[in-house]
Amino acid sequence: MLLNTKPLLIFTNILLPFEKLDEMKFLQLALLMLFISACHSPEKQTEEKKQDGEDKFEELSYNPDPAHYARVSLDYWGQYTGILPCADCEGIRISITLSKGEQFEIERQYIGKSEAIYTKSGTFQWDETGNIIELQGVEPPNKYFVSENRLFHLDLEGQRIRGDLEEKYTLNKTE
Repeated sequence: MLLNTKPLLIFTNILLPFEKLDEMKFLQLALLMLFISACHSPEKQTEEKKQDGEDKFEELSYNPDPAHYARVSLDYWGQYTGILPCADCEGIRISITLSKGEQFEIERQYIGKSEAIYTKSGTFQWDETGNIIELQGVEPPNKYFVSENRLFHLDLEGQRIRGDLEEKYTLNKTE
């Protein structure tokens, strides 16, 4: 059985050891390899991370497709509850109800410090990404990242809180 060696002849220059390549061919090969490696798509990296099941705030915070903003694609109305960390008490029991018309009601109770429940209501505004709400008239930090059946309490700079206490800054939808 005879083998067709024509394809091998086409790639002979690439298969030669580097020391046998003249300077111009080596430069061409190096540029070709650089071009191929530079063509790696960042969208593929994002898809791979999402397939791994990681819930990354950075990936969710901006989406150029308006059909996928939390504001238009999620059923975010309802009540969210949780207990946030507190520096001078056992925790802050918090309940936020989001209603149509961009209305909110927030209830806070400082566990171990007071039995009083502090209530405030008003309107909230969406940021330009359509994924973060800001409770108007509530002292900062007053921003929340809206996710499927969850609100993530954000820090003073509007960033998601990371680290050991990350899960403690999550409010879960109850209604």
